[in-house]
Amino acid sequence: MKHSFLNMLRAGLFFEVSILKNNKGLLFTLLARPYLVLLMLYFLYQQIQAETSPKDLVLLSLTVMGSIDVLWDIAGRGIILRMHGILPYYTVVPEGLLVSLTITFLPKYLLENLLKTLVFLPLLVIYLDLLSALEYVAGVFFLLILGLLPLIGLSMLLAGLTLMAKEESPWLDWITPIILLASGAIYPLSVLPPWLQAISRLLPTTYIVEAADMLTQDLETGGFFTSVIVAMMILSIGYNIVTASLAKRAEEKLLVRGI
Repeated sequence: MKHSFLNMLRAGLFFEVSILKNNKGLLFTLLARPYLVLLMLYFLYQQIQAETSPKDLVLLSLTVMGSIDVLWDIAGRGIILRMHGILPYYTVVPEGLLVSLTITFLPKYLLENLLKTLVFLPLLVIYLDLLSALEYVAGVFFLLILGLLPLIGLSMLLAGLTLMAKEESPWLDWITPIILLASGAIYPLSVLPPWLQAISRLLPTTYIVEAADMLTQDLETGGFFTSVIVAMMILSIGYNIVTASLAKRAEEKLLVRGI
């Protein structure tokens, strides 16, 4: 089991490095995307006349992209593997189809988010000194890793439902934006309707966005990181117990129906 887990991590890392190494256009898009998201959020905040600083926008941009990547890429990887006829081979892995998709995705998430975080370093140096910018970047990357944990089970469930639906694009096109909207990642929760605010309290992404907002205010407070770690671990255990069990049922039905 341990060797299988490590082999899947290595395979995922080798695949991601090979893709970026041999596709310069994809690498350029990966590095340019953070600034495009930052500009989009800047104009959104200008429309609602909300005050925000450059470092706040950097953190929110990375939080939005990280959440989208987790929710989209695991299901998207399954779609791509199905299109290439490789997905059936994942069904014979002892860990299971959805777990295998998730484990092989982890190196991609870590590597891409590290690159996206470092891309903002020159911008942060303009507003902060180099040491403060490095500390801020390290804190943001740490938060992105913590934010991944409560989303794993939800992403597995979304991947299972997407593969069951046989119509991939509707699930991925409208579920992810709704989750981000209800989480306060695009607009503040205070401007959302009450019913949508109630739904937001059931989503792990809401607490990730709130933790990101707290990070901009309490970056130098050591107790903040302790509270964030504890909160994320509790969220991870709770959400993953529920969603992982649902994902397992979805996988069983998927295997019965055929992939």
